Amino acid sequence: MSMVHETCRMSSLKETSPVTSLQTLLSQTRDLLSLITDEQYTKSAASTQSGTGSHIRHTLDHIQALLAGRNGNPIDYDTRERNTTVERSRMSAIDAIDLLIKDLNSLSDQDLNKTVELHLLLSPFHPRYRTTSTIGRELAFVMHHAIHHNAIIAMLLRNLEVNIPDFFGFAPATIEVLS
Repeated sequence: MSMVHETCRMSSLKETSPVTSLQTLLSQTRDLLSLITDEQYTKSAASTQSGTGSHIRHTLDHIQALLAGRNGNPIDYDTRERNTTVERSRMSAIDAIDLLIKDLNSLSDQDLNKTVELHLLLSPFHPRYRTTSTIGRELAFVMHHAIHHNAIIAMLLRNLEVNIPDFFGFAPATIEVLS
């Protein structure tokens, strides 16, 4: 199913869960990755040090950090590995996305209200700030964070003359206003 059709299908649902929304976004990202070459995936823009692979890895790291926190571990979005195989290999990224989509199925509606602890690096000169949130709230955060990075990915790939699907990297509020 194309991203436009999937976006329209999702907009016809009366209520969408954060899990389903994130899975749909990940599917759209995977679909885009299947349209590009390995070279396009790893190519960095002249104005930045990062390419599509870096943004994909960064996005997936956030989702993995959230899922690691569902069992009582603190969620720490700032402790991430760089230059991983997901960043360098489009197929590794597709495999990681498929695994995350499957892993998200383990979250129940009751899990969405579960309190989680966050450790956030607000300054490189101070200890991590500790606070609480819920899995549902953090799912919404990582989804919007992924959309933000998908918008950057869309710009990077357009500069490489890749035809980007309609609405890729658009926030739900923007799609709502445009429809």
